[in-house]
Amino acid sequence: MNVRLTVFIFAFISAVSAAASAQDIIIDNGGSGFSVVSGTWTAGNSSSGKYGADYQYVATTTGAATAEVEWRPTITTAGEYEVAIQYPEGSNRATDATFVIDHANGTTTMNTNQTVNGAGAFRRIGIFSFSSGTSGRVALKNDGIAGAVVIADAVRFRPVTYATDEYRGIWISRFEWPSSNAQTAKNNIITAFDNAARGGFNSVVFQVRGQADVLYPSPNEVWSTLIGGSNPGFDPLRYALDEAHARGLELHAYFNTHVVWGSASAPSNTNHLYYAHCNPGDSAKQDWLIADSSGNPISSPVDGYLWMIPGHPDVQAYLRTQVMHLVRTYSDLDGIHFDRIRTPSPGYSHDSTTTARMSGDGNPGALGFADWTRDQITRFLRDTYAEVHSVNPNLQLSAAPLGLYTQSHYPGYPAGFQYSFDQCYQDAQGWLANRALDWIAPQVYWADGGNKPDFSDLVPDWVANANGRHIHAGFTGSSSSSASTNVSRAENEISAARSLGAQGTNYWSYGQAQTDDLFTALDTTRYALPAKVPTKSWLDSPTTGIIYGYVTDASNGGMIVDAQITRTGDTSASLSSGDGLYSFLDVAVGASTTITATKSGIGSAMVVVPALTAGEVRRVDIPISAPGSATRLSITTIPSSVNTGETFSVTVEVQDSTGAVISSDNRPVQLAIQSGSGALTGTTTGTTSSGAFTFSAALDTAGQVTLRVTDTSGTPLVFDERAITVNQTGTPPPPSGAVKIEFFGPPASVESGREFQLTVHVLDANSQIVSTGSSEITISASGLTGTLTGATTLTSNAGVARFTLTYGGTGAVTFTASETTSALTSATASVTFTAASTGGAGGTTPPATAPVAQRRSRGGFCATNPANTPEDTIQGLATIAFVIAILRILRGR
Repeated sequence: MNVRLTVFIFAFISAVSAAASAQDIIIDNGGSGFSVVSGTWTAGNSSSGKYGADYQYVATTTGAATAEVEWRPTITTAGEYEVAIQYPEGSNRATDATFVIDHANGTTTMNTNQTVNGAGAFRRIGIFSFSSGTSGRVALKNDGIAGAVVIADAVRFRPVTYATDEYRGIWISRFEWPSSNAQTAKNNIITAFDNAARGGFNSVVFQVRGQADVLYPSPNEVWSTLIGGSNPGFDPLRYALDEAHARGLELHAYFNTHVVWGSASAPSNTNHLYYAHCNPGDSAKQDWLIADSSGNPISSPVDGYLWMIPGHPDVQAYLRTQVMHLVRTYSDLDGIHFDRIRTPSPGYSHDSTTTARMSGDGNPGALGFADWTRDQITRFLRDTYAEVHSVNPNLQLSAAPLGLYTQSHYPGYPAGFQYSFDQCYQDAQGWLANRALDWIAPQVYWADGGNKPDFSDLVPDWVANANGRHIHAGFTGSSSSSASTNVSRAENEISAARSLGAQGTNYWSYGQAQTDDLFTALDTTRYALPAKVPTKSWLDSPTTGIIYGYVTDASNGGMIVDAQITRTGDTSASLSSGDGLYSFLDVAVGASTTITATKSGIGSAMVVVPALTAGEVRRVDIPISAPGSATRLSITTIPSSVNTGETFSVTVEVQDSTGAVISSDNRPVQLAIQSGSGALTGTTTGTTSSGAFTFSAALDTAGQVTLRVTDTSGTPLVFDERAITVNQTGTPPPPSGAVKIEFFGPPASVESGREFQLTVHVLDANSQIVSTGSSEITISASGLTGTLTGATTLTSNAGVARFTLTYGGTGAVTFTASETTSALTSATASVTFTAASTGGAGGTTPPATAPVAQRRSRGGFCATNPANTPEDTIQGLATIAFVIAILRILRGR
């Protein structure tokens, strides 16, 4: 026998055997593994689309659930399993049926719309880790929208085989989910995310800001009329984040930047930004409105909108303020995604602010109009990236530039196309080169074949100019094409993006995908196997740092605009924006750098910045004044780490704007904890002598602590602060690779007096659970109005700690989880406690003895398996026939 052929046969038989062992576990209602936990459920069989002979149902109830069922599998091999549900859909079904998944990493609750997506097939709802045995389960409760029923049919647990890491995103625009009816808006979110999950997508780009109006609570901007123009009674973004994460979907908040209004009629809400800065009908309120080549502010929408000036420092600062509200409010947000980040066409904006800045301090490179306008947008993104990562270093920033960059990049392409670099001043490839974004989704909305442009002509240029960042090719279908044509085009373009080197794709948009039922098609073809979002090394394991801060006038504390800031090792100059902010990205670590800020008519300042550590975002404020005047306190010596109780020294100097020590200065100074836990003891106050003072102090609690030194006299100087790691004396280090802890799936609300669970994970830099070793974790709470009972300190097991607690009060409570024996980053979660209902609570305790689950072979034949379908049998027989045929061939040789 041929040796190679023999090896092939044995490998093939081994593969068949392995596939047969990795069986699906399917639990039907009424069968082994299914049980009624509480309430009275009725069997039914009249609706089509059911699994097996029947299904069970119960009416929904307001408030706490009164009926619950569960599907409890017997897991032979611990690991990740794709959970899918099947049910017959119907118009009287709950649009928010509550499914609860208890898994190895905690508990996840999600709502599912049972009026759709139940046409005789399993619909995946997420991927979860399950321990071996019967500890995991899927439960269904009846606390849905009133006047409906929830259907309990079948659940499938499928061992996960992942495809190659790939970003699979879909844009969900503001025209595709909001409603003036809050429940309808929630239903739309649930349905969209259900579809994304069942179709194999792993990310949603969910629009929350359109035309200077928003779809989340904002202190600065008005509610969108798409959701009724006023508070809908819930936070749509918070709701969407919870539902997306329950399904394992990343959520990127889709944020239109430079458009302010999209109608010839004025907004009805006079608090809209339009009335303060972009009103074509009021010459005194047009200072942020783009102007034509003659300097006249536009009087009506251009390219569908009124637009804001990209080169106005106050516009830049305002937009960053809106971004930072999202960052600070939603700590679990995966990313912010910018669109309309450009001008509408060439020639905008020749407004008075732009003209003055171009001929003055705002144009350090003496750039021409087009280059200067492009540079302003890039600077805005650089400053935004720095400020965002000072608060959340893991949050992704991205954008959707137009699909054609510049004509010279596409040989043979004509001049008449809308090239974003030339006609909209959108330098998306420059954004990546400046490290101002983590990924882009260029809108490559053309099919291959026929007239140019072609998808496969454009994607290679974006990939070639990614500068180490990621390209997620934007693709779409056509409203004038058939569903089959659009599906075929999508499948071809996903394959093309893969072969051309993109890290994934982003589909425009949800409405078109829903019309074509793209979700069902991709679930069985290109996205049949799930994929994880590709890691981003520069976020997970950074090698450089960021410096940012604010430039001020030392004489009055006012923010300075268009100060030019340079630093050693960087040939470009930063400019201070409308709020004085400046930034430097991609700063080398391990060596100090000198920053110099200059503003004509005020003066200059020089600051020596000690070496950054990898991933550090260092704030360095710069007051400008004449040399010789004290402007700042600077920490010149401080250890990077100490042990608890260990005495260490911190030396501070009083410096002028050039960084020189003011030796004649004697003033009171104080060292204090700015952030972190524990107490600072020792010499923490003093008076400088010859312009310097050395504190001698100790810290008593392990963790990451930021120390701040301040001037306590009547003329305070700019403070300085530094991070220091405090290691627990006499205790073992944290689990190898662990860097942080995180809450997993905390409940949004709980009834007062009801037992609830908080699950905490110990994670590495890639947000993966560190299952080796153990950590002592403590839960603390703020905002309590009642008594909290239950163990609040636990030792993690395999990287997980589950706290079972009961709280007797109502209102919002913030829980903080801290690792007590090392310096892991802590986590917070907010839970709202409501008054106890008078109705039945409904049991949640699983039966003492879990039934054995049915099992279904993945494409293999098992004569004793009652869950095998005819298709399974045919596939199994075909496999056996193929092996026999191969063996006959070999025997004949």
